[in-house]
Amino acid sequence: MRIVSPAQPAEKPYALLAKRGFSEKFVAGLVAQIKAEAPKLKRDHDSTLRQVCGPEYWLQMTRQQMIDAGRCVPALCNAGVVPLIDTGRKNDANARLYRVK
Repeated sequence: MRIVSPAQPAEKPYALLAKRGFSEKFVAGLVAQIKAEAPKLKRDHDSTLRQVCGPEYWLQMTRQQMIDAGRCVPALCNAGVVPLIDTGRKNDANARLYRVK
C-alpha cells in the first residue's frame, strides 16, 4: 500500500519559470519591478511591458532579457503573481498589452 503525503506547497511561479530556462533571479527582479511600478499606471489604460516596467528598468535590460520578460509576464499574470491582466491584445508594434487589476 502506497502512503500519500500531504500536498506539497505550490512552487513559486518564478521557480516554475526557471524550469523553462529563465533564471529565478531575473524573474524575481521582474516581479518586484512590476509590483513597484503597477500602482503608478492608470487602471483603465492598456500598457506595454516597457511602460509597466518603467523606462529606466527596461532600458537596462539586454535585448534577450526584454524578449524573456515578454515570455514570462503572461505566465505571471495567469498565476496571479503580478497585479496585471493580460488583455490578449497587441499594439501596432506587436507588443502585448496589459492592464492593472
